[in-house]
Amino acid sequence: MLIHRQWLFNPPLPLLVSSLCSFIAPACPFLLPILFRRWPSHQRKIIQKLIQSPSSVFAALTMAHDEMQAVTALDVELLDELKSRIKWLYGLVDEWVGIHGDEVVRLLGREVAAKNLRYADLPHAFCIRESLSALQEVLIHKAFSSQQRDS
Repeated sequence: MLIHRQWLFNPPLPLLVSSLCSFIAPACPFLLPILFRRWPSHQRKIIQKLIQSPSSVFAALTMAHDEMQAVTALDVELLDELKSRIKWLYGLVDEWVGIHGDEVVRLLGREVAAKNLRYADLPHAFCIRESLSALQEVLIHKAFSSQQRDS
């Protein structure tokens, strides 16, 4: 689970990783196709461009750390307020949902969950591997199309 990997984002690791970027960047054209062979080449180029910018790497890792420090509990009041307006699409195995995934489903209630929640066989980081248009047109449309016909 992601929570067990929070130490990766703690200081001084963001500074250390970002300072290594200038050494890693020249190897990216060779390493990224090996490490991320299932990803489309345009997505690997995005990672390569990110690694060429140590300040961007530092900012991304620091923001991830800050977010993990700030978001420590499920905001039940906000969830209750917005639950009927949000579409929920969970992967069958999704480490990014965290420990509150089942609680979210319970708090939505049976009626709202039946209407606004779907599970899909999504690979981890599917939004990086697929284009945004593929996500919108295929995944979300397929997941919620039966609901739209029933409405």
